[in-house]
Amino acid sequence: MTVQESHLSLAWIAALMVATPALAQMPFVPDYALPRAGDSPSTYVAGGYARGVNDDAGKTDVFGASVGRSTGRVSYQSGVGYALGAADKLLLGAALGIHFLDAGNPMQLGLQAGFGWVDQGTGAGTFRIPVGIALSRRSSGPTQVTSWIMPRLNIQRQERFGLRDTDYDFGTSAGVSVTSESGLGVNVALDVVFTDSVVGLGPVDIKPILFSIGMHYVLGS
Repeated sequence: MTVQESHLSLAWIAALMVATPALAQMPFVPDYALPRAGDSPSTYVAGGYARGVNDDAGKTDVFGASVGRSTGRVSYQSGVGYALGAADKLLLGAALGIHFLDAGNPMQLGLQAGFGWVDQGTGAGTFRIPVGIALSRRSSGPTQVTSWIMPRLNIQRQERFGLRDTDYDFGTSAGVSVTSESGLGVNVALDVVFTDSVVGLGPVDIKPILFSIGMHYVLGS
């Protein structure tokens, strides 16, 4: 069995940022670390593709887009996605991040939380709240390369077969973003969740792995 319904998020990094702009905390998509503005507040847009890598992840194809804003020590974004399959699914997500270190520091540490929702029809649905610590490092120079990792608690409320349950699982995601001086960039990410139960199935031992690739553009202040 799979836990496709357990996961979706988008977030990415840009030239004026010190983290990563991408798809916003939606199910079926890796959870990205939110970007931080550099010298001035910045707005960014992003779009991408995500897919489950292993059988536990369901190998669902997802396309999505997001828009975000970073202002000093706070970043936020929202996004929408579409999961293709036997029953196509609309996905929604949003995220909020608080940054602890000065923008001039190449290392960044932050606290991030979000939500993701998918309606799977026929009485099935998933609502998730990821809460994590984001650690990132960026390079210097006109072309910015940022690597990041974000361990998290994955809180997930599922409804299936008339049953409801809330799971608390550990997950982690990591990625790399490259942004040119013009503000145009690309990003990739991997994500894994360590799940020990699925509503309607009982105890399980599965590790869904997700991959995403996308592009982003920083609009400036």
